[in-house]
Amino acid sequence: MTKWDQKIDWLINRLKQDQSSDGSWAYPFDTGTTTDAYMIILLRTLAVQEDQLIRGLAQRILSKQMVASKRSNLIFSARTKNFKQTVR
Repeated sequence: MTKWDQKIDWLINRLKQDQSSDGSWAYPFDTGTTTDAYMIILLRTLAVQEDQLIRGLAQRILSKQMVASKRSNLIFSARTKNFKQTVR
């Protein structure tokens, strides 16, 4: 077994140890809205057709913004395949 194989095995075992019974991992960091925004930009730039994922990311960004302002509304246009935010 090579040095790399040993490191990979160690990482696999560590991930298995840290995994919750529901299959998730609870690491103490927040990705915040910036990561979500960059993911949307990346998917759109690469023309990846993941509208449901993009819609979910956009809704999560909006939900974090709405904590401060409850007057926003995110609308997805099927015609333009873009999101727009309106303020009431």
